[in-house]
Amino acid sequence: MRALGLFAISLALSACGRASITEREHGGRPYDSGPFVPFPYGDDASSDPDGRPRPDGRRDGGPRPDGGPLDGGRRDGGPRPDGGRLDGGPRPDGGRLDGGPVPDATPPFDAGPPACVIDDDCGRGQRCHPALGQCVECLGDDDCGFRRVCDPNAFVCLFRCLNGNCGPGAVCDPALDACVDCLDDSQCPNGEHCSPSRTCETCLSDAHCTSPSRPLCDPSRLECVGCRDASDCPQGELCDPGLGVCVRPAARDLCDPCTDDDQCGGPDDLCVGLIDAAGMSFIDRACGIDCANLSCPSGFECLDVRNGTARQCRPGYAMRNPTCTAVRNLGSSCEYSPNALDPGCGIPNLQDARCVPTAGGGVCTVWCADDTDCPSGTSCVVAGDTGVCL
Repeated sequence: MRALGLFAISLALSACGRASITEREHGGRPYDSGPFVPFPYGDDASSDPDGRPRPDGRRDGGPRPDGGPLDGGRRDGGPRPDGGRLDGGPRPDGGRLDGGPVPDATPPFDAGPPACVIDDDCGRGQRCHPALGQCVECLGDDDCGFRRVCDPNAFVCLFRCLNGNCGPGAVCDPALDACVDCLDDSQCPNGEHCSPSRTCETCLSDAHCTSPSRPLCDPSRLECVGCRDASDCPQGELCDPGLGVCVRPAARDLCDPCTDDDQCGGPDDLCVGLIDAAGMSFIDRACGIDCANLSCPSGFECLDVRNGTARQCRPGYAMRNPTCTAVRNLGSSCEYSPNALDPGCGIPNLQDARCVPTAGGGVCTVWCADDTDCPSGTSCVVAGDTGVCL
C-alpha cells in the first residue's frame, strides 16, 4: 500500500512538471494565475489565446523566466533580425524601448530607412522626406545641432566647414562656419555680385544692370529685367512677370468687350461704347475696327464716333438699338415668351435683341432687313412681322 501511495505522488508531481514545461515552452510561467489553457494557434509564442500580440513573449509583460531580454526577444541577447519587432516592421524609436538614441548607429545589416508619410512615422530625431517618403536625419539646417548643417543631397547632418574642406566653387565663411558661394565679388564668376547671403547673383541693384533692354534689377530674382510692373512699360503695354519684359496685350476682335483703346486690334481701332438713357455712363463698351479706308464685315456699318473724329465698324442700324452685347448673344438659348419685353438677350431693358421660338427652344437673335444686316454665318429670315438673323 505504501508503494502504491508513493507511485501516485510520483505521478502527480510528474504531471505538474509537464504542465509547467508546457507553459514554459509557450512563453508562460508555471505560477501564472488562472488555469492553464492550451494555445489553439500552434506554437506561436507571439500571440495570446485571444489572438492579441505578445510583444515580449509573455502574457503579463514581465521578465522572461528563462532570462531572455525584454527588449530583444532573444535568449542569447543578440539583435533581433527585424530590429526588435515581432511583426517585422520598423521600431518607431529606432530599436530602443525607452526611446533613447541607439548607442551604435550602424546596424549589423542595411535595412534601409523606413517608409513614412509624416514625421511621427519616423524614429526619434528623424524627419519624413515629403518627396522620397523616407525617414532622414534632416531636411534643413534647423534640424541639425549647433555648428552642423544639413547636406541637401544626402539629408544628413554634417559639421560646418573649416578652411579648406569646401568643394570647388565654394569658400568657407569663418563667420558662419559654413561653405558659401562667395565672400566678395572677386569670388563670383562672369561679373556676378556677392549678395549679403553670400550667394553670387546677377544684380543687387539697378546700377548692376547695364543692358538697355534690361535696365532694372528684379529684387525677387536678383536678375536684370526689362520691367518689374506695368509702370515700367510704355502706355498700353503690360509687364510679363515671368519674362520681365513689356508686352502688348493680345488684340481683341470686333465687338469683344474692352475698357481701353489699347486693348483693341490695330493702332486706330477704338474701344467704343453707347451712352445710357440718362446720359451718365457708357454701356456696351466693345472694340470697333477703323473703317476710314476699309469696309466693314457683314452685319456692321462704318459709323462716325467721338464727335466725328473717327470712324469705326459698329453693329448696323438696321438692327433696332444695335449693340455688340446683342451680337455676342446671337444664337444663345433663351426662354421664349410672346409678351416678354426683356427676353434675357442683349442688354437688359434696352430691347436690342429678341428671343424667337425654334424646334430646339428659344434662341437669341437680332432684327434685320436683309442678309447684309446679319453677322457672318447667319441670314435674315422672317419671324412674324419682322426679320431676324438666324
